[in-house]
Amino acid sequence: PWGLGGILRINGKFESYFTDALTEEDLSKFGFARGDCKGQQTWECLAVLVALRLWFSHWEHRRVCLRIRSDSTTALQLLLTLRASGRGPVLIGKELALDLARGSYRPNVSQHLPGVANAGPDALSRMTQPNAGKTVPSYLVGVQQAHPPFRGPAYYLATLPSSP
Repeated sequence: PWGLGGILRINGKFESYFTDALTEEDLSKFGFARGDCKGQQTWECLAVLVALRLWFSHWEHRRVCLRIRSDSTTALQLLLTLRASGRGPVLIGKELALDLARGSYRPNVSQHLPGVANAGPDALSRMTQPNAGKTVPSYLVGVQQAHPPFRGPAYYLATLPSSP
């Protein structure tokens, strides 16, 4: 994976979407080379974190039925339990816990989608890949594109202890 992508729907209506490249800071923070498939689970978890932060204003002070859909069981399990293994998912789990604590209510739903049903976010995550199609899925044409903030050191609130 070369990027992240996500879609916001409210009451079934497409409201916003994002596509964002993995940055050098992302690669350095989580210890993966660009295009390394070993980072897949970390990037899936990071996409959930980015989406929740990007659209925080939609759920921070409301009791909502927030349905997080993903083809990544690792990302969904992390969101539900805030437990993970692996350096990247552990750090992202800490970030998610801090974000969920900031909201007035904890979102209460996640939903696994088979890979073929997750075509939109997958297409968005590939838009930053070299030689990939740069076309937004047709059902998102005319929908507002959101732009996640830069993920530098200030983006992350939690820290991991140094490796021994």
